[in-house]
Amino acid sequence: MKVGNIKQHSYLEKYINKNSVVLDLGSNKGEFSEEIVKKHGCKAYGIEANPNVIKNIENDKVQIHNIAISNKNGEISINIPKNGDASTTFHEKSDSVEVNCITIERFMEKKDIETVDLLKIDIEGEEIKVIKSSIDTLTSRVKQISVEYHDFMDESLKKDVKKVDKMITQNGFERMKFSTNNGDILYWNKEYIEVGKVEYAMAIIIYKYLRGMKRIIERWI
Repeated sequence: MKVGNIKQHSYLEKYINKNSVVLDLGSNKGEFSEEIVKKHGCKAYGIEANPNVIKNIENDKVQIHNIAISNKNGEISINIPKNGDASTTFHEKSDSVEVNCITIERFMEKKDIETVDLLKIDIEGEEIKVIKSSIDTLTSRVKQISVEYHDFMDESLKKDVKKVDKMITQNGFERMKFSTNNGDILYWNKEYIEVGKVEYAMAIIIYKYLRGMKRIIERWI
């Protein structure tokens, strides 16, 4: 079982191919979408709330949408940090702007997407609301979820992260944690993907601990 990693987001490579659909929530400049399409030939939808970081990608299999994913359709207030590199709902030194927002369900409906092979989530604090509000859709229509939780930026989120993590695993997903914090967690839907105990153990050893050792060594070099 090979575990791929793009921009600190892990996923099971075996289940991504040229017919796959990837939703990249919090696509920033589109690097994750661009790289996964280049590697697997799949179709990727990049969704980014911050208009300042959107760039054109010359690949007809990558669509970038300047809109926020949220737990509602309409508008949401986001903070754009002074460096302009991200968007967040956290209170920090930033400019607050109103942007259009959409739910995962509505986006999938508009794009006529039946199932999502990989859902990558890096939306600067909104992941809790989005996962809670879309759990039925995730359970029935999403095969893998690669998420970066942002409780490292806000300690008050830790309890909510634990609750959401439990909610996901109680709704048919297995999980694998690849980071010391909650910055790289992979869930796979047991309805679509079966991972044996030996495969699971080997993946933890090879892709979590050996990667961690490699990062430590690189820091010392």
